[in-house]
Amino acid sequence: ARAGAGGEPLWSLLFEPGCTLRLAYYPPGPGEEGQLRYGEHTDYEGFTILQRPVEGGGEGNGGLEVQDPRTGSWAGVPSLPDTLTINIGDLMARWTNDRWRATRHRVPAPTAGSAAAACGRLSLVYFTGPNPSMPVQCLPSAKCDCENPKYPSITLEENVQAKLLAAQRGAADGA
Repeated sequence: ARAGAGGEPLWSLLFEPGCTLRLAYYPPGPGEEGQLRYGEHTDYEGFTILQRPVEGGGEGNGGLEVQDPRTGSWAGVPSLPDTLTINIGDLMARWTNDRWRATRHRVPAPTAGSAAAACGRLSLVYFTGPNPSMPVQCLPSAKCDCENPKYPSITLEENVQAKLLAAQRGAADGA
């Protein structure tokens, strides 16, 4: 498979990839009703790999939740022993011309009396994408209409900067 107009091999997207490792620590204690440990968002890059504590994902435990794009409702994501959770990021929509889109997710605070409220929580979050200067554009595929791309070509670095600026504007506006 070829990655783009220049005919580069698909795997060339991963030469010198853009990667970030984040250690997300959430201290013990319950939250107030509706309080979030980490607000609603989609990930900016290609893929996110999460290692999460097993107690998360249940009702009131303060673990990862995903939003159903059709209904807007939120559901906990089970965290099973010896597993990783993989999210696709915003770049997937650009690569697949919206065939695959990132899922909005959040981390609510645990409710009072839950096991998760009694202990801290540490998640390892590994963000990965193409080389930050590599153009990101619709990849040729029989499943994706790349003759009519929905997004202009952009680099990972430009995409992340645009997302961070939008988030800052939203925070400044009280969103």
